[in-house]
Amino acid sequence: EVITNITMPYSSVLLRTFNSLKIVNSRLNLLLRRQIKQLTWNQKNNEFIKGRKQIFIIDCKDKWEQISTIICRDITAVNAVGFDCEWVRTNCKRKPVALAQLATYSGQCILVRLNYLQSDLPSTLLITLPQV
Repeated sequence: EVITNITMPYSSVLLRTFNSLKIVNSRLNLLLRRQIKQLTWNQKNNEFIKGRKQIFIIDCKDKWEQISTIICRDITAVNAVGFDCEWVRTNCKRKPVALAQLATYSGQCILVRLNYLQSDLPSTLLITLPQV
């Protein structure tokens, strides 16, 4: 908990200093190393993400093609993405998925309106979804 209050310049200095120390307890060593690395990662990403959050609504093939490189880059960088689907029910029967939602680590949110695309799904979207 002490480590969480360290600012970015100090965390990288702390990591270098920590690496030069000889801590006998390997569990403590591993725990402290993880906390320092996580803190450094969070601070770097928070600076990177500030002001970059965007929402894209995809209802045609052209819109997907415009942003697909951004999405693929983010998925490749962290190998993780948030994913959700929405659909409606009528008369206790589930209709096809109408909306797919993707969210990346960099703050990009993509709403793919599948009910508008139907049979005209972009090939890069079909390639991207199995990676999710």
